[in-house]
Amino acid sequence: SGYLACAISSQTAVLNHHLVTLNTNDSDKDLIRFFTIHSSFLNFLVINARSLLNKISTLKTIALLAKPSLIFVTETWCSSSVTDSELAIQDYMLYRGNREYRRGGGCLIYVVPESVWISVNTQNYSLLFGCIYRTPNTSTTVDNTINNAFVHTSALNYNAKVITCDFNLHRIDWNVEMHCWTQCVHSPTRYNNILDLVFCHDVTPLSLQVSKELETSDHKMILCILHFNRNLSHPNNRKLRKTRLYRDYKNVDWNLLHALLSCSDWDNFFLTNNLTEALDIFYQINDSCLDSIAPIKISNIIKSNDLYIPLHYRIKLRRLQKCYFKSNDFSAVVEITMTYNQLKEVHRLNAIKEEVSAMDSGSKIQNLVRLFNKRLKPSWNSDIPCILRDGILINDHNIIVNLFSDFFANRGKPLDDIEVEMISSATNYMKSVTFTYDNICKSIKSLRTSSSCGVDGLASIYFKLGGPNMPLILLGLFDLSLTAGTYPSRWKTSYICPRFKSGDRTNLHNYRPINITPVISRIMENIVCDKISDRLLIFNFQHGFLKTRSCMTCHFEFFNLIFTERSLGHLVLVLYLDISKAFDMVNHRLLMSKHFSYGVKNPLLAWLNSFLSHRHQIVKINSTLSKAEPVASGVIQGRVLGPLLFIAYVNDICKYDLKIVYSFPPHEFAHTFCSVTAELNKVAVWCSKWKLDLNAS
Repeated sequence: SGYLACAISSQTAVLNHHLVTLNTNDSDKDLIRFFTIHSSFLNFLVINARSLLNKISTLKTIALLAKPSLIFVTETWCSSSVTDSELAIQDYMLYRGNREYRRGGGCLIYVVPESVWISVNTQNYSLLFGCIYRTPNTSTTVDNTINNAFVHTSALNYNAKVITCDFNLHRIDWNVEMHCWTQCVHSPTRYNNILDLVFCHDVTPLSLQVSKELETSDHKMILCILHFNRNLSHPNNRKLRKTRLYRDYKNVDWNLLHALLSCSDWDNFFLTNNLTEALDIFYQINDSCLDSIAPIKISNIIKSNDLYIPLHYRIKLRRLQKCYFKSNDFSAVVEITMTYNQLKEVHRLNAIKEEVSAMDSGSKIQNLVRLFNKRLKPSWNSDIPCILRDGILINDHNIIVNLFSDFFANRGKPLDDIEVEMISSATNYMKSVTFTYDNICKSIKSLRTSSSCGVDGLASIYFKLGGPNMPLILLGLFDLSLTAGTYPSRWKTSYICPRFKSGDRTNLHNYRPINITPVISRIMENIVCDKISDRLLIFNFQHGFLKTRSCMTCHFEFFNLIFTERSLGHLVLVLYLDISKAFDMVNHRLLMSKHFSYGVKNPLLAWLNSFLSHRHQIVKINSTLSKAEPVASGVIQGRVLGPLLFIAYVNDICKYDLKIVYSFPPHEFAHTFCSVTAELNKVAVWCSKWKLDLNAS
């Protein structure tokens, strides 16, 4: 084991290396234990102390409670006059870079002016950590040195690299990637600015929280958790085990959650009129409570077999397998076959028993549907082994998710700079939606109980069992959002799960995107959807995505028309039209103009516009995530508000009296055919006006 300390010298602008070898004698056992992490998780704390010495007792308490693997401190304000014993924390080794000639500055990890670097080897997975402090108004030479350090470090042979720093740069867009480095702090750390940063290379934080200030410091602390695959070996010769991250909700003490939420400080949340500030407080408290009651765990993804094999049968089969390979005794193969036949018979009898039990219960239909869904092979793609791209078979999940991300992001059309005339024919207007404790409770109750979650990490089970205070908290958040006419940016990022349709499984075109949005956004969407559905004046010809209507009601009405006309001796001609990538092609500006014409006004109209704009999507396969891609157009399909917005977009096609079903006597076929051609031309004109494409295939 060892550590690598690299210093950036502002005088020489050279990146120097200093290697220290750790011996394995008894005196170094604590040191080796510290640098060899035997967990799949590594958490670290980032602090701007603004004088560490007078806050060291508080930092010791934080270290005892949070137990971070590493602590990075900038602005220690320490010089050589401060001894190591004054800064020591039990069970932590101390490495420091002092600032000798001026007040302020200094870096520390719990080795060299303004920059400290350390290498950690954890179960054959090497990570490089750096800590940098950049003074305000620093020279261009030092800035170039720091930039060169990022370039140099990105090329070093480590599985992952992390740099924490206080850059003292205001009003900077830190979302821009630089030499494959990604900045992961997105909440202000000092007033309204993001000054304290965490740059990651080849690793994505599992969790990153911006906490409170350390005593009198005006910089907030950052707690970050990294996850790495503990089974990784040499990068050129390793077998990746597929894993997933989850929270164990089965063993949660929900009474403890109710107590934690009740005891949390919600004063600033209810007093603020700033939506962003309220969201930060909401997630900070809820993430903290969630980590207390249901910490993140990791499990291996095991491919499920159609035939479940109990433990005693597995032991027997292993024994027979060893027997055959040792002695080539064919009787072992015969016995293995007999054992599998016994298992199949047990499986068949258990299936019959399940069916009889479902039929004997009071809720026959619900139980049979549940049993059917249980046995149905899911089309969800928890694993996509490979994708064919330009004749090359790709099986790296990190590449596959980004291929899907690029493919799904380019499905829609970019927004055209078109002038949209906002004309309203409505006599009364709808400007807002009233949120109440009762309708929020109703919306939460309608959610399906599940432990799956969106990008924000909060599952539906958390809201459903979160106690009586949860609807009250959401009420304050929803009111702020609608009053401001702003849909929170945290809710605009969706996970995309590729779902296989048909055909070749290695072809990207044979998958469609399924959006997984944050649960909290669905709660709000449910209420908004209920309130505005009547306002949109949907024609009775529409059966999709509406309450009390479905494909079944559409089929009943359609076949009733067919049977009626055929009983009169008429021929029936039906036109089937398909809009290519329908949900993805909806133009946001045109959609807003339609809502305005229905009488929807600000702030509700502004909220709907905010709901649609500046969205991002991340493709997720197992625990592998793609980069975030912007969504230029379209509405979210498969969710609450998206389908209603699509119906509103195509609703006025009924005004044109377009026909897709024709009934006529046999002798009028030629005349009817001309009418059909005219109707198809009218459909084409309507689609062109509203930027939709008919699928000709």
